[in-house]
Formats: sequence, C-alpha cells, structure tokens
Amino acid sequence: MYFHGGVYVLGDAFQAANLASQVGRRTGARVFSVDYRLAPEHPFPAAVDDALAAYEALLQGGTVPSDIVFAGESAGGGLAVATLVNARDHGLPLPAAAFVMSPYADLTLAGGTMETKGEFDPLLSRESLTARVPDYTAGQDPALGLISPIFADLTGLPPLNIQAGTHEVLLDDAIRLARQAATADVEVTLDITPKVPHVFQTYYPVIDEAMVALDRTGRLLSAHLASVGRVTG
Repeated sequence: MYFHGGVYVLGDAFQAANLASQVGRRTGARVFSVDYRLAPEHPFPAAVDDALAAYEALLQGGTVPSDIVFAGESAGGGLAVATLVNARDHGLPLPAAAFVMSPYADLTLAGGTMETKGEFDPLLSRESLTARVPDYTAGQDPALGLISPIFADLTGLPPLNIQAGTHEVLLDDAIRLARQAATADVEVTLDITPKVPHVFQTYYPVIDEAMVALDRTGRLLSAHLASVGRVTG
C-alpha cells in the first residue's frame, strides 16, 4: 500500500504511480496507491480515515497482513506511520513492514534542520510548510500522534525502513522518527544519503544514489516479507 506526498493538500495516486511502481518491482509486489482526500476541503482526520479504510478493504479482500507492506513519501510517509498506529489502536493485524521516504512526521515543524538545511533544500522550507499546516490541522493540535506520528506511541509497530537525504529540511523528522521507534523497541533502519534532496528516490533515472537506495529497500522489504511468511506460514 502506497501513500503519496504533497503536504496533505496536493498530489494523487496517479502522480505517485511511477515511484510506487519502483518499490513494487523491487519486492515483486503489486502496488495499491491510495487516493486519500486532501485538505483544505477535507482536513484531518480525512486522510487518516481514508488510509485506514483502504487497509481494512485490503484485509477484507483476503490479503493477509504478512503479505502487505506500507510505503510512502513525504506526507505519505507520515501517513503510513500514522496508519500503522491507527490500525494497531483499532485492533487490526499489522503489515510486515513499512518503508518511508523523507517522512513529514512533525507538523509542529520543530526539527532543527528546518533552519540548518534551509539553504540546501530546493523544494521545501519552513515558510512553505507553515503556510499549509493549518489547511490540514484545521484547528486541531499539530502534535496529535495521528497528525505528527513523531509524537505517537510507536510500541508494537512492524519494522520501519526510513530513508532521507542530508539536503532537506525534513532530515530531522526522519532522525527523530527513527529514535522514537527505537525507544519503543521497534526494529528500525535509518538510511541517510548525503547531498541529495527531499524524496531523492524520485530522481532514480538521473541520480545513481536513488537507484541504489531503492535497491537496498527492495532487498530489505523482501526479507521482511519472507521472514514474516515463514513465521506465520
């Protein structure tokens, strides 16, 4: 299951299909890209509700959770983790693993790299993100765990693979999300590539590091799927 980015106000499943398919090919998996509702017309919890409903539909359709991984980029990465938390809290069985690229996991924008990486990030800035936060939160506390999963209790979640580049303001979101997961005894892999931008995997045709990072993820997710399959089979 793939969740697209776009700070919860932009993007769609079709726009994300190319990158989503790159992840699917490397795991030999079929990809379902979720077209969740967007703010400001549909603020929180619309995206969270849609993501959980999509996962429930997949389970009800007969797909076993051990054959499922979540993946997403930017806001979709944050939504993937929020959906894990939401599914756990609803008593649903959890997927085998999750892969998030440059996760937008803290809508309070408290990460230190909001400032220190601003001059290197060609795509995002504190100012551009600040302008969009109210569209999604619509008066709700941005520190709520299902809005900013960096503040959620991550206990019991499946293995997380987190990738980010050093030339992005959301670098600290990835680092702190990994720390939060590790503190909660979640198996986590933090994979940081130097001198590449936000969701650098999108540029796999021209950036060698992107292809290599996607290959690493494919091997890791395939191993998680195989491992869970052996345990539950």
